Amino acid sequence: MLIKDIFNLSPKDGDVAFEIELEGIKLPTIYNEIWDTKRDGSLRGGMDGQEYIFNQPLPITKVKEELEKFVAHFDPKYVADSFYAGTHLHVNVQDLTMRELLCYISAYLILENILVKWCGETREGNHFCLRTEDADYLVKLLRDMVLNDSSLNFDPDLRYSSMNIMSVSKFGSLEFRALNSSLDVERMMTWATVLHNIKKQAIIYKTPANLVSSVSNEGYEHFARNMLTEKYADLFLKGEWFKSVRKGILYAQDFAFAKDWNEINLNIFKKNFI
Repeated sequence: MLIKDIFNLSPKDGDVAFEIELEGIKLPTIYNEIWDTKRDGSLRGGMDGQEYIFNQPLPITKVKEELEKFVAHFDPKYVADSFYAGTHLHVNVQDLTMRELLCYISAYLILENILVKWCGETREGNHFCLRTEDADYLVKLLRDMVLNDSSLNFDPDLRYSSMNIMSVSKFGSLEFRALNSSLDVERMMTWATVLHNIKKQAIIYKTPANLVSSVSNEGYEHFARNMLTEKYADLFLKGEWFKSVRKGILYAQDFAFAKDWNEINLNIFKKNFI
């Protein structure tokens, strides 16, 4: 059974959708068939705050064109480099099974630290996009779900994780919150392309346990380059990146090996799969 069926979601095509928070002065409002604008009162930099939102997910091949049209509305000197604002990416997971979704989550957790590090110093440990090493409640929740066939008991603060799983039941997407506020189209496209590819590669594995085991079997670098794509891998694999991957494996394996996947009941949301 697919995510969209589990949560009775209206089917949506497309791969990704952006929510771009910006702070500054004289920020425009943009309303068209692609973009909506909402005033964002949560931004706290003492300036105007706006959130610009895709009205629907778009194919990854169409995103760059729309981002280029978007940034053309702005004069960069009126846009602040804000600690509070961020660029949030929703990756469509409606057509995944629950097992495929958990494989995607596992792959992200393994790579999370190197991904967030690339997003900039102000994003590491940022309270609006906490990594698992900053707050490991997400892993405990996933482990409990797998072990106990339990329903999701969401703490509202979960939405401030660098990967927000609360959006799965609401929108049929995983929300990634780590990227800084930006008008840099290439930077945003790198982020969208990498996270979209991680999804595609992760769901090839049969179970989260198979995925986590493959990191040891195939080697850290092979796994990371396959997930990040050869085009972008060198942007992320810097310094002692392998130590970050090793730490990520510990988080992922905490629920990936929690139970025998040949026996597990994946009805973790207490929904009727029939």
